[in-house]
Amino acid sequence: MNAIRCLAVDDEPLALDLLMSYADQVQECTLTCVSTPLEARQLLLEQDFDGLFLDIRMPQMTGFELLSTLPSSPPVVVTSAYDNHALQSFSYNVVDYLLKPISFASFLRACNRLSQGVSQLRDSAVQTPVQPTQRVYVQVDGVLRRILHQDIHYVQASGVYVEIHVVDGSSMLVRDTMAHCGEVLGSSFARIHKSYIVPLARIESLDSNMVVVDGITLPVGRSYKDELLAALHNNKLG
Repeated sequence: MNAIRCLAVDDEPLALDLLMSYADQVQECTLTCVSTPLEARQLLLEQDFDGLFLDIRMPQMTGFELLSTLPSSPPVVVTSAYDNHALQSFSYNVVDYLLKPISFASFLRACNRLSQGVSQLRDSAVQTPVQPTQRVYVQVDGVLRRILHQDIHYVQASGVYVEIHVVDGSSMLVRDTMAHCGEVLGSSFARIHKSYIVPLARIESLDSNMVVVDGITLPVGRSYKDELLAALHNNKLG
């Protein structure tokens, strides 16, 4: 198996030097080190990494804040001098939590977990088609919350925000774009209008310029109709 490519971000030079010294002893891991979250963010947007060694308390933004600015992230190994971030780490793609000072054995364990995850992803990609994620996480009032796809009624544009309406009648306002929201939700949802995204499974009826989604009537934009019809075609009779 090829070596896994990892990125480490920490504002402490000695901490990065230690991780690099460990990586030099592990053939299965190549490590790139940066000292600021902004540097890390740029690299994560430009390149693919198999793992991220992430300090939490840093200037500019915390490690968790960095993750919240990314459309997606590789599996994360938290590297922290504090153990009180463990609970919050469950909201992210964290596979290991290393307390400083980090031992070589702990680093090697984390590399093994990252390597196993990469192997499983490659095996599943060969055996079965990739399935869309059936959940989405949204940042609301400083808290990362999980919303299941099956619980989303529809998504509505609201200025620089998107409002996610849930089937229980509640809604959540998230600072994001409709375009990015559509990308995250995937092919089980359809953009029907510049201001609306709906789950295909909840569409009850469609006429010339309106669609009914679980009892709610929403407009269909002219430029979106053909794509919507194509998305519904596979389940069409007659």
